[in-house]
Amino acid sequence: DKRAEEAKKAFDTRDAHWEKALGSVSDRYARYYLALQKEAEKVDPQAVVMGYAYANYAKPPLQTKLNSRVIIGIVPSLMYPWTAEKRRAFIEQWNGWSAAGARLLLRPNYMLDGHCLPIHFARALGQDFSFAIQHGLIGTDFDSLTGQWSTQGPNLYVLARLHAAPSLTVEQCLDEYSAGFGKATRAVRAYFAHWESVSNSVTPEAYKAADLHWSRFHRDADAIFTPEVMRRGRELLDQALAAAKGDADAEARMAFLDKGLRNAELTLATQQAYRGYRASGELDPYVAALEKLDSYRASVEGDFVANMAYLAWSETYTWDRDLIRMMRQPGARLPDPWKFMWDPDKVGERDRWFDEDFDAARWHDISTTGSWEMQEIGRQWKEAHKEDYNGIAWYRTSFKASQPEKPARIQLVFGAVDEACKIWLNGRLALERPYPYKGNPDSWRESFELDITSLVRYDKPNVLAVRVEDNAGAGGIWRPVWLTTAESPATDQKNAVKDGGFESQPPAWQQHVQGGRFKFAIDTTQKRSGNASALLECLELAAPDVEQRIRAKSWARWYQAAVPVAAGKAHQFRVWYRTDVDFRGTVKVWVTATEKQTMEAKGLNTRGLWRELRIEGIKSPTGQVSVYLNVMDGTGKVWFDDVELSESPG
Repeated sequence: DKRAEEAKKAFDTRDAHWEKALGSVSDRYARYYLALQKEAEKVDPQAVVMGYAYANYAKPPLQTKLNSRVIIGIVPSLMYPWTAEKRRAFIEQWNGWSAAGARLLLRPNYMLDGHCLPIHFARALGQDFSFAIQHGLIGTDFDSLTGQWSTQGPNLYVLARLHAAPSLTVEQCLDEYSAGFGKATRAVRAYFAHWESVSNSVTPEAYKAADLHWSRFHRDADAIFTPEVMRRGRELLDQALAAAKGDADAEARMAFLDKGLRNAELTLATQQAYRGYRASGELDPYVAALEKLDSYRASVEGDFVANMAYLAWSETYTWDRDLIRMMRQPGARLPDPWKFMWDPDKVGERDRWFDEDFDAARWHDISTTGSWEMQEIGRQWKEAHKEDYNGIAWYRTSFKASQPEKPARIQLVFGAVDEACKIWLNGRLALERPYPYKGNPDSWRESFELDITSLVRYDKPNVLAVRVEDNAGAGGIWRPVWLTTAESPATDQKNAVKDGGFESQPPAWQQHVQGGRFKFAIDTTQKRSGNASALLECLELAAPDVEQRIRAKSWARWYQAAVPVAAGKAHQFRVWYRTDVDFRGTVKVWVTATEKQTMEAKGLNTRGLWRELRIEGIKSPTGQVSVYLNVMDGTGKVWFDDVELSESPG
């Protein structure tokens, strides 16, 4: 029919929501559930079939009648903000499926909302849950609990309490919760009343305008939790803290609330710093805010104020902690906005859009912190064409480079490009990176480096052009691009380490496994310089008894012992390493037998980029040190290259 034809057209054009053209298909699903139940009862007369009421089959069936041996998991479309209209739709959904004859289970997603912020919808949640209890609810499946026990305590308490005591009213549950704070009961009521008022004031229109969504709520949460709102919340919490004085239990519970609010405050501050970083390219304030947040979370994680692992997972799509850890060497981000243009007719290369003197003045502006679909230019395309753009698009920018004082390697670091790209610098093709790159299906999300030492110029701005081809899903340069400078490798005459580039056959390095299963190899496909690097891959963690003995989940190393150095003189050590995206462990490099005994530098996942680890101020009292390149505590691949130990300059 007409709806099926519209859906087919939408599907053929890769519309992610093609099924909406079908309208409600609940009767189709209901007939299937019923047919399956009838077939099953031939084998077992008491057989029960369970299905969902979800997406475009959420509405009740209009014609099909079910029976009590069909259980329907109701998935309400209700998400924050809770409105009277959304709640009426839930009741209609519930009553409709009940009238169809099925037994009902509640399987909502609305507990996903709010991130770590003090979002408060306990009354609406409790009232709707009580309605379900009173109208045939046989069970629940809340698979979306995010564990924000401190800031969202009233929501979670009401939900848990009504499961245990369904006859209670919502007000009784909330009174119980507040009473748990003893002398601070009244002040705690006022504290959470503030968050309830703030939460209830948000309209669907305001929520949409702020581009809020449960999966990225922290990005724009300050549209609701403004500085003024947060200050008032802090004032009320401080009053409650004061009211609890002298009541040990109340003081402890108030400290629990305080830790949750502090986590929320630091989360908002980190996102604000992230915005500043996106706007200016100044990384340090953002790194400082993120480190402050992570340090605080680590200090209170054992108090169970929040599920910190969930928060970190949710934030990963905005705050790339691995990339931030990696970018510690001198460097500068190529600032936004870049110039951008669609190329649906594939004329850009023919018309040389990569030339230095090409006029891109009429191109659009775009950021390199998200896919083109997530940005205004992508939304405009979708509005005009009724679908997201898949195909070829171009990015252009320019940057200045300062001539290094010493011989150096100049690179561009691309945070990630989805999917394929070709890169020109000053009109010359510098890289062609197809997708999947070297057969790697994850190359769209991996960082990569481009050595531009022979192409970069210092007397005038450099012109960078990137052609991106994306054929499915999100597309574009969706993580920042950096300009970095690194010293060239030391000569063999100055390097105390033998075969620091792993070029000799056999290499001058020894291998040792403390625990776990590892692979050692000289890899000619991955190198920072020269022709090879040293691969150390953890394939399997250590057995529990071995882990206890070595105090590590896994541990192996390349090493050189008794490396001769000038006794008493200061030396510096550096090594470059890279990991695969899925590396789960820690890289630790040691120089031992120094005046300070063992000196260490360590790193984590580099998302496929080469990163430097450095140790300064090394002095040997005996004229010999040992060097260890350790891979510990997790599976994955690590490559090492350009290992150097040389006398410190001056």
